[in-house]
Amino acid sequence: MVFCSGDEDQAQERIDKLAKILREQEVGSIIHAAGVGDISCIIQRDEGRAPMRHSFHWSSEKLYYVEEPLLRHLEPPLSIYLELVSYFTFQVLVLF
Repeated sequence: MVFCSGDEDQAQERIDKLAKILREQEVGSIIHAAGVGDISCIIQRDEGRAPMRHSFHWSSEKLYYVEEPLLRHLEPPLSIYLELVSYFTFQVLVLF
């Protein structure tokens, strides 16, 4: 899924809107029932700026798709090769 956005606020607004849609029980349940476990989203920004990448995975506890902050801005096909599962219990502090 690719959205085009020239403004940082617009890009964040779009990802927030997608996250809200994925939290809706009806939508999430239909997608999950179809066998989709992970959803990756790439938002293209202005020329010369790296695209924003977000990955959502199905949470069996919450029963909706949640974003995994550790996988944010990683290339979606490559993120599955990282063994980050052992770090999911830690709180991550972004320092930039």
